[in-house]
Amino acid sequence: MANTYQILLNWDKGQAFSERLSAKIVDTEGFTDIDPQCPTGGPDGRKDIVCYKNGNKYVVGCYFGMGQKTFKEVKDKFDGDYEGVEMNNADGFVFVTNQKITPTERISLIPEGSENIEIYHGERVTSVLDSPKGYGIRLEYLNIELSKEEQISFLNSHVNLKHEFAEIKSMLAEVRGITRDLSGQIFDRDMVFNKSLSVLPISGIPFSSRISMEDLFAIQQAALYETQGSSFKGVLGLRNVQVWLARVGGEIEDAEFVPPEADQVPKLTIELLNWWKEKYMEVLYSSEQEKILAISEFHERFLTIHPFIDGNGRVARVLASLQFKDLLDKVVQFDSIDRNEYFDSLNNARSGNQKNLVDIFTSLIG
Repeated sequence: MANTYQILLNWDKGQAFSERLSAKIVDTEGFTDIDPQCPTGGPDGRKDIVCYKNGNKYVVGCYFGMGQKTFKEVKDKFDGDYEGVEMNNADGFVFVTNQKITPTERISLIPEGSENIEIYHGERVTSVLDSPKGYGIRLEYLNIELSKEEQISFLNSHVNLKHEFAEIKSMLAEVRGITRDLSGQIFDRDMVFNKSLSVLPISGIPFSSRISMEDLFAIQQAALYETQGSSFKGVLGLRNVQVWLARVGGEIEDAEFVPPEADQVPKLTIELLNWWKEKYMEVLYSSEQEKILAISEFHERFLTIHPFIDGNGRVARVLASLQFKDLLDKVVQFDSIDRNEYFDSLNNARSGNQKNLVDIFTSLIG
């Protein structure tokens, strides 16, 4: 883990960024109506930032030197910026710096009889940046990423898990229900989503808008659980062998369809999921037909990749059901589809003609 204080002390981003960082700091500390004056240069009237708190107007002075400066240098900057209080008819002063200032030095900085003075010295700024409210600022200005522990702390601070649990539970139930309809009572046991889905649905974000590889594996496991019992474990995950679709006993030369080679599957699957995330946002406010076209294209591309040894069709239909629900608020049933017509439409789509597959998907919503 990077040492926030040491990176802060060796500041090399210049005055403009120090003023922007300071604005973020005072914002997290409850100041409002924050108005940076001239961070890119020019006269600022002895006020880097103007802000308010508890009805009082504050002038903010920023001092980010590269390396530890002498106390005299710090005091000279403090005194010069403090003059801005009177010049701008302010009620108080905030000094934000990356410098180490001892408790005794802080006392000596404050003019006798003055009020409403806040000093954010190096250690205090570090404390803000190393807290959940400052993690984003730290990442933006110091390029320090969150550790796993900090991610948990951030979520606990920003998400009311007790309040959101009911919605998360409802979303999981919806996924279970759709998968049960398509795969045959595959959720009689609660083991699949409790143990396999490493990225839980996020409250307020539709599940199909952010499908991950972990989600695919969990849905595949769910789809195979009841039909294959314990033996399904041998076929979980992305395939590592070449497969082809042909009559029983048929060789690859006689195959009706040959998916990409196994070593291409991870790359192609990730590319498809990334494509879908962008496509979802693109069609979110588009017409019904454009949404169906996007769903059908994802469906065909997923089955063309054929990422698993077994369960591809069932997983694809689960995903399509989720996509219909999230994008069109429609619950679809695939049991009404003519099997031969469906496979013919997939072959046509692979050749560049999406019309038949789109027509079939359109018929699902009446």
